[in-house]
Amino acid sequence: MGLKLMANVIFGYTAASFSGRMPCVEVGDSIVHKSRETLERAIELVHSGKIPFPQSCNARVVYGDTDSLFVHLPGLGRAEAFTAAEAIAKAVTSANPAPIKLRLEKIYYPCLLEAKKRYAGYAYQDASQTGPVFDAKGLETVRRDCSPFVSEVRSVLDLNVTLRLNKFLPTPF
Repeated sequence: MGLKLMANVIFGYTAASFSGRMPCVEVGDSIVHKSRETLERAIELVHSGKIPFPQSCNARVVYGDTDSLFVHLPGLGRAEAFTAAEAIAKAVTSANPAPIKLRLEKIYYPCLLEAKKRYAGYAYQDASQTGPVFDAKGLETVRRDCSPFVSEVRSVLDLNVTLRLNKFLPTPF
């Protein structure tokens, strides 16, 4: 986590050539390059079939960014999904030099990926969690700097997102 924080701070200081405090595009570009390289290595590893989890699940990366990786694991139940996700995190961590570490944060079932850094879903933090928690990132449902009227409209939109998510729940997870 410390490496991620330092990379983000250094990127913020150096990458913005006009508004950055210490503009140095080359440093910012190298941070982006290493991040992209690490992400591509993780995607290749997941798709390679070399990670020990049920091959019948046809794991595939559906979204990846500088600090997150979403892997679709079709056909797995909650416990199996956590086992597979932990195997992925361990394999990706092993494939990278220290201190780079992929940490399993949560599993979404289901998940709506709207755009880069914009998604919502029912999140499970661990396999023993009995019920999901609605989680949204980058969507208007999580903004807090608005009037009461806008908050009310957002709650209606939040319900709409929840209803859309529920359509993708064929079986209990």
